[in-house]
Amino acid sequence: MGVRIVMPSNRSSSRAPFRAEPFRWSSICAKGKKMRKIMRAVLTGGVAAGIALTSTAAYANTTYTVYAAPGCGAKSVFKTYGDHLYISDIEADGHSAVGVIENGTKYFYWNSNGNGTTRHVDLDLPENRAIALGAMTGDWHGTPTGGLDFSCLSTQTVMTS
Repeated sequence: MGVRIVMPSNRSSSRAPFRAEPFRWSSICAKGKKMRKIMRAVLTGGVAAGIALTSTAAYANTTYTVYAAPGCGAKSVFKTYGDHLYISDIEADGHSAVGVIENGTKYFYWNSNGNGTTRHVDLDLPENRAIALGAMTGDWHGTPTGGLDFSCLSTQTVMTS
């Protein structure tokens, strides 16, 4: 509680020259409750804004891009909102582009449609997890892992949302 200094009025000379009174909001504004309501609204609004900002971070639409090693024409793009993987063949080298997702197990997604094409894969990954996103090239040999060129593999750790 603050202290307010009150000057004496000219009419009463019997009082001390200054006297201290307790500080009250009601003495500043006509309604002391009004100031409390305003402060309560400001604090409530600030807390609500903070909650809104932190809760939307989990739903951010982040895009991660990984290119295969130099000289290898593959690119993987992962969009966190909806767990979408795009595998692009970006070089006319006669090899297929391969996207790699590792979430405890390695998954290889092939795009064998040739240079300038992109394959879309709609994934269903666990929320808020670190996974490995990779890009590489390969020549299909009848199995998902047959013909992969691991010398072209490039990876990055990304987060799901």
